Amino acid sequence: MRRRSLRFAGALALILQIYLAGPVTWAAPVVSSFSPATGRPGTQVVINGSGFSTATQVKFDTTIADFNVTSDARMAATVPLDATSGQIRVTNPTGTGVSSGNFLVAPRISGFSPLRSATNTGVTIHGFNFVGTTNVLFNNKPTSFAVTAVTQIQATVPTGATNGPITVQTTAGSATTTNDFIIIGPAPIIDDFSPGVGAPGVGVIISGVNFSGPVTVKFNGVTDPMAAVTAPTQISAQVPAAATTGRISVTTPAGTATSSNTFFVTKAPVITDFFPSRGQTNFTRVTIEGINFNIAPVSGVGFNGKGVTGISTPAANQIVVTVPNAATTGPITVTNSFGVGTSSNDFVITRAPIIDWFDPVVGPPGTPVTISGVNLSNGPTVLKFNGVNAGFTVTGQSGTQIRTAVPGGATSGPITMTNAYGGFATTSNFFVTGSAPYVSALSPGAGPRGTTVLITGGNFTNPVAVKFNGVTDPAATATALTQIQTTVPANATTGPLTVTTSYGTSANNPIFYVPPRLTGFSPTNGIVGSSVVITGANFTSASSALFNLAAANFTVTASNTISAVVPANATTGPLTVTTPGGVIISTNNFRVQPNISSFSPTLGPVGTPVTILGTSFFNVTNVSFSNTSAASFNVISPTEIRTTVPSGASTGPIRVSTPDGTAVSATNFYVTRSSDLAVGVTASAALQTPGQSLTYALVVTNKGPSIVTGVTLTNTLPPGVTFVTANSSRGSCTFSNGKVTCPMGVLINGTGETATITVIAPNEGVLTDTAMVTAVEPDLNPADNTALAVTTVVSDASRTLRIGLAPGSRAVISWPTSAVPFTLQFLNFFAGSNNFWQPVTNPPAIVNGRNSVTNNASSGDKFFRLQKP
Repeated sequence: MRRRSLRFAGALALILQIYLAGPVTWAAPVVSSFSPATGRPGTQVVINGSGFSTATQVKFDTTIADFNVTSDARMAATVPLDATSGQIRVTNPTGTGVSSGNFLVAPRISGFSPLRSATNTGVTIHGFNFVGTTNVLFNNKPTSFAVTAVTQIQATVPTGATNGPITVQTTAGSATTTNDFIIIGPAPIIDDFSPGVGAPGVGVIISGVNFSGPVTVKFNGVTDPMAAVTAPTQISAQVPAAATTGRISVTTPAGTATSSNTFFVTKAPVITDFFPSRGQTNFTRVTIEGINFNIAPVSGVGFNGKGVTGISTPAANQIVVTVPNAATTGPITVTNSFGVGTSSNDFVITRAPIIDWFDPVVGPPGTPVTISGVNLSNGPTVLKFNGVNAGFTVTGQSGTQIRTAVPGGATSGPITMTNAYGGFATTSNFFVTGSAPYVSALSPGAGPRGTTVLITGGNFTNPVAVKFNGVTDPAATATALTQIQTTVPANATTGPLTVTTSYGTSANNPIFYVPPRLTGFSPTNGIVGSSVVITGANFTSASSALFNLAAANFTVTASNTISAVVPANATTGPLTVTTPGGVIISTNNFRVQPNISSFSPTLGPVGTPVTILGTSFFNVTNVSFSNTSAASFNVISPTEIRTTVPSGASTGPIRVSTPDGTAVSATNFYVTRSSDLAVGVTASAALQTPGQSLTYALVVTNKGPSIVTGVTLTNTLPPGVTFVTANSSRGSCTFSNGKVTCPMGVLINGTGETATITVIAPNEGVLTDTAMVTAVEPDLNPADNTALAVTTVVSDASRTLRIGLAPGSRAVISWPTSAVPFTLQFLNFFAGSNNFWQPVTNPPAIVNGRNSVTNNASSGDKFFRLQKP
């Protein structure tokens, strides 16, 4: 029995060995569905199906995307930056699964032409993902259009359009141009012309817009019969024989345009360029380019006034000469019978070597190097690579090029050349790599897993190891000494790319960027100005952080963390992070909550208009004062609301509610009620003579029980006085039309304010000053809202009695007539304890400007006096 068991166990082991040794086959992916069906770059798309466990690549149409496998049946992929609408493709080692439907990517606008035009003219819009376009808008005004290709739309500038961006809307989203389309009239516009100078017969290209229909081109008033419209934005013209220097004009049936610049008509030579720009006398050959070199024979060429001998003209627009003996640094001139043309730049005379460029810029010792410049062989010359001598061979004419090799022992640094006249050192270094690899460029420099990358540099030998921020691509291969083909591995993160061979590891390692990933943010809601921490991966060199398309100030605190500040114009929506590696949009929204920063006024009764300032006043649903809702409110902007204090409101905070939250003011709005506001006024004198100053002292008191607002003291001055000054303990006072007004604002119950008014009373009379106080709130006791002060102004003479005797024992009492209605009173001399002043009943007679009263002297002795009103 034991033997049979052993034989059975051995057979089982053999079967298992055969089975395990056979090839393992995985099913190709199947894409059954995806959600959402549309989105812009950065949108995270959930893909359902099978065969995802070993997925190596995901594409949106033909663009590789970043992805994350959550199970064999489910993955999430991010719409890449340059994605186009099309099927989603998932690849694993066995094959590729393709979605039955297309994922529609939001449109992208790359440009439009022309950049400006009149209404009812055509505009071509270039971009991507224009399939399914539903609207084209010119500064929000819709227009007719036709999608002529997935990358092109032909639209018509609508009637009534104004300057602004162009927007393309599709079922997948919208795109808006960063530059405005400019609306112009139908008349032509000249933007530029080239060349800007020339002789009669020279061709000129005029650029602009609205070049249509019969066109007339004039050079300073002289018509060009050869002008022709080659495009709505271009005219081909020819300088007419009789043209003179002046502006160019273009006339169409819609109007005339005149150039802002002058076209210079000349037959004299015009120098447009020369090269090289420096050299030595009797040696350097210089090529001069320009126009009018064949209008008339060139009679002379000069270098800072020194003429040359021997002029060759290899082409109609070229002259070749040798720098003459004794020439000095200065401009070049070309002369013919019509004049002299002078270069705008100087030709520099030098015998010292000058290096313009060298190639290659990197290599190990022994690497052949070509160096180009001037004066590279002007006598004994020493060439060095960072201080190490190198031999060379002159290969170019006139010492303009040499051939050398990197000397042994050289290190990275500048190349220098020295002769008897001076020396020159390159501003860029030659990198001596030795035998270790050197990375000079990556193409592309960013991409998701599965992206093929071409590395260029030097000393690339197999076997080679390429690491993306420490993650190795096992399939990397050096295809040449200067090239490596590699693929971004599955777990790569943003960071330096290194190349290692058996001779060493690269020292200069450029950053390779993989798409960012966004795992969360905290907090998930907040007000404008608050800080938000965004977590994820591959945030290095992030260029933008958006709160629902509003750009935020942010700091990349680590490769996986961003600290951002909610921007002023942010609205509730997803967060978007863009890096050189791509873009990612959060699957959850950040809720931007409203915030109240201030309100004005800070107190008032029911019905008071109130302005509320803050942020994020979007879709406001309610405004309340201490939980009492305002009957109505007007959202002026996302930062301003206007409303009124509702009936039934009490003192407390103001609240603004939106679907994203409720903002509560930090301070209370004080709802004021009825109170007793009183005013008092006293004059500095009850009686005074004309011409003296008179001061009124006013006191305003809030007797309570509530604060009052909008307190205003109004003082009506007596007629005839002259206003001098008015001062208030709060605020300032103004005088107009006999009234002094002193706004005092808010008065807390139990407090008061004062005012002082000074006038001059020039004339006699009885002066009555009237003070009145008002407030916004109703008053509990209106009777004390008004107060009076009376002053009699009269001269001493006008109030002096005179007594005279008349025949028959009569006494005549008199006093001057005046504006003061005095009352004459008497007091019996011996009348006992009940004696008191009594008015004289008989009215005075006016005699010679005096009031006169006759008293019977027989009735006993009396005292008389004048009593003011």
